[in-house]
Amino acid sequence: MSIISIDPFMIKGKSGNIYQFVTYPLDAEFPENSGVYIYTRSYEVWNVPKHDLIYCGKADKLSIRINQHSTDPNDKIYPDPDSIHILITKTKQDALSIETDILEANKFIQNKQHQDQ
Repeated sequence: MSIISIDPFMIKGKSGNIYQFVTYPLDAEFPENSGVYIYTRSYEVWNVPKHDLIYCGKADKLSIRINQHSTDPNDKIYPDPDSIHILITKTKQDALSIETDILEANKFIQNKQHQDQ
């Protein structure tokens, strides 16, 4: 796993690039920009904070896509996350490139690319 920092949330991609995300509570109002989002669940082991990487996605409009995860039972994020981290991008293509880079370097519980690993 390539989490560099939890506060602020930073994660490394396969390219070696480090991406810094803004952390939001799950009930926040999300921006309408394009971007990448990561759902996580936090816990502690021996008083050391840890995060499970649950799901990484990209969206043309973050507010719409994230809302789908909370309202569509077929699109639910599991196991239950406790935070979401967002990186706003200039274009949908930028979001796709960053999402791909992150997914190639990290194992997420729910992403289909990693279900067989």
